[in-house]
Amino acid sequence: MKKIFTCCIAIATFAVVLSGCGTMPQTADEFRKAVPGALTGKVETFDVDRPFSAVAETFEEKGPECLNKTVSTTATTPGQYGPVVSTYTVTYNPTVLVSENMAELHLQQHTDNTVKVHKEPDGGYFLLVADAYPIGDNKTRVDLYCPAIGHESLIKAVRAWGSGENVGCPDFTH
Repeated sequence: MKKIFTCCIAIATFAVVLSGCGTMPQTADEFRKAVPGALTGKVETFDVDRPFSAVAETFEEKGPECLNKTVSTTATTPGQYGPVVSTYTVTYNPTVLVSENMAELHLQQHTDNTVKVHKEPDGGYFLLVADAYPIGDNKTRVDLYCPAIGHESLIKAVRAWGSGENVGCPDFTH
């Protein structure tokens, strides 16, 4: 339970740092532009020895299957008049868009019972965007826009999906 609470804090920190003094990214394009300059964001680019169509198909299959999740946790923190018990529910919303030359995997998250400092986009705040595009007959490049801290199992899973490894679904409870 502490890990989920810590994860919620990491998500909130990522969101605040990503927004800077402005607004939160409301679209995947705005997220792509904001992540490189964010202290807690990173961009990874890697090439895989797989046809673009295979990577796109994997995103279409694994995105909804593995990322359309809701996780609830209860955290107890000290309060002035005794322990404060808070329940958090995080809903993860994947979107997969495929065109002839690009496959996009977006993951947004909405957390109930939290204060929203910035306007939340429809579907929740962006957590990850993965773009795949062909660079040869059997080669595909993947650009991964994601948090620099936390969400290791998510990032590992999306990397593996791009390369064709079968690592299953990420564990959102850690």
